[in-house]
Amino acid sequence: MTGPEAESWIGISLKILEFVGCLIGAAGGVIMLLARKTFASIEDVESRFEKHQEEHEELDGRLAAGDNRFTALTAAIEAVKLAAEQARHAAEQASQAAGKVNSVEVSIARLSGDIKALDAALKPVERFTMTMVEGHMHIGEKTP
Repeated sequence: MTGPEAESWIGISLKILEFVGCLIGAAGGVIMLLARKTFASIEDVESRFEKHQEEHEELDGRLAAGDNRFTALTAAIEAVKLAAEQARHAAEQASQAAGKVNSVEVSIARLSGDIKALDAALKPVERFTMTMVEGHMHIGEKTP
């Protein structure tokens, strides 16, 4: 194929290529338009990044506040544990003291019984002694 026939095929091929190029260009434009609506713009990405950064800062602040509260709670728990230990120690001392008081009360009761027994045993001696003293005092007195 040479001559006018080849030129006509070349012309048709160029027209087809031109038409395909237009179709590809139109399709590319539509794809670009759709892609622009599908993907975020730079401003949207920056805005979301800033918002994300603010959320991180807020969470960091809340975590720090929670850590402070945790530290305060830990200190309070330690103080309560110390107070409970001191109260337990004081209760043990009070129990020991109560045991000693109970022991002293028993000893006092025994002593009271012993004193009453001694009193009963000394009454006859006391009467005899008083009789002797009275008799001794009357020696030398004249009787009427």
